[in-house]
Amino acid sequence: MPARAASRSTSTTSSSTAASRPEPAPAPPKTEPPRATPQRVLGPDHPDTLTSRNNLASWLGQTGDVREAARILTQLAADRSRILGPDHPDAAVTPANLAHWVGVSLEASTQPAERPWGGRQSGPRPVHAR
Repeated sequence: MPARAASRSTSTTSSSTAASRPEPAPAPPKTEPPRATPQRVLGPDHPDTLTSRNNLASWLGQTGDVREAARILTQLAADRSRILGPDHPDAAVTPANLAHWVGVSLEASTQPAERPWGGRQSGPRPVHAR
């Protein structure tokens, strides 16, 4: 019988400990842009900063600001080629991402505002940096 009493007190202690833990913070909404911290901390030419700029451009394109996404990717393509070299995989991905968002922009300008299939874009999705 003493073994049962010990297991009961353990389960009671575990549940009271779990109840006293604070709730985890909610995840940020998906409409929040990526943070600009890498450029401030690492500098504008750091590879992680370049990846952050690519991610920001992707986020902007996905939220509908295709023109700004294309502007960022145009500058990023030149910067990645200059900093990483033209043969680096990330330098090759950026023009593909730019082509994607330019294509989305052209598609949106030539099609009716309302799409019967729910407004989703057709065609290839952008390639995200690692």
